Amino acid sequence: METVPVLAGIAPLNVTLLEGYFQTSVLAIFFSTYTNAILGSSNFVTGIDPILCSGSNCTSIFLPGGIFNTRRLHPGVQPNLNITLLSDDLLDKAPAILITNAPGYQIEFSPISQNFSFLRNDCTMYGQTQGEGLYLCLASDNSSLAAGHKVILVLVY
Repeated sequence: METVPVLAGIAPLNVTLLEGYFQTSVLAIFFSTYTNAILGSSNFVTGIDPILCSGSNCTSIFLPGGIFNTRRLHPGVQPNLNITLLSDDLLDKAPAILITNAPGYQIEFSPISQNFSFLRNDCTMYGQTQGEGLYLCLASDNSSLAAGHKVILVLVY
């Protein structure tokens, strides 16, 4: 077994780095666009036992970052972040790969509690100029993020 130092996992989210470059509404569209692709790819997501929710309406996933995002580090050398761990023959004969202490995200999906309601300022309409609209609501619910939507047909005469 060979051990090599790597840079792996998912960096913590820091939306404040993007302030001034993107509007919040644009970031929300990016997030909603990429979410389906990320959650549907076994390269980036795997099922995991839930911590907070339970029952048949609870889904728990883990985003580990994937081997495609892993970079080999050479001690004493500035890392080349454009070259993946898969770029050389290091893994050609490896039957398995174990990366330890890499940050990731556990995300749990469950229904919104019955006593929760969105405020008017939590919701925004998107896409109505194209004849359809998505009414999207996002709000904090204690330490969770609550989300809801409605697809609305806008009739333009």
